[in-house]
Amino acid sequence: MFGTRSINEVKKTIQQVKDNGKISIPFLGVRYIILNKSIQKENDLPFDYGALVLRGEKITDLAVVPGSPADKTDIVENDIILEINNEKITEKNQLSNIIVEYNAGDEVILKIWHKGEDKEVKVKLEERK
Repeated sequence: MFGTRSINEVKKTIQQVKDNGKISIPFLGVRYIILNKSIQKENDLPFDYGALVLRGEKITDLAVVPGSPADKTDIVENDIILEINNEKITEKNQLSNIIVEYNAGDEVILKIWHKGEDKEVKVKLEERK
């Protein structure tokens, strides 16, 4: 059974192909894990929700893609992206699912926890290459 978000994604994709002849996927440019109470406790983090920006296992698995929208707004490893346009990031409402609701070129406001402080940054999403 499809949820409203899934149906909207399909409609958006069909419209993109009609309008532009291709599918355009918006891109932020971070590698992350979604926080929950267990991860919060294990790592002594201040939040049990959000997307913790984190590098992968390989040296090439950077936390933030160089030149990406996230990089241009100084998001760094260990930042926690808490919200996008006041929409809380959780296990049920993941970062990637929220991002695809937007278009490349859209500006969004991210609420992040950066080096111990809450702050808001404006980010212009780009098209995934």
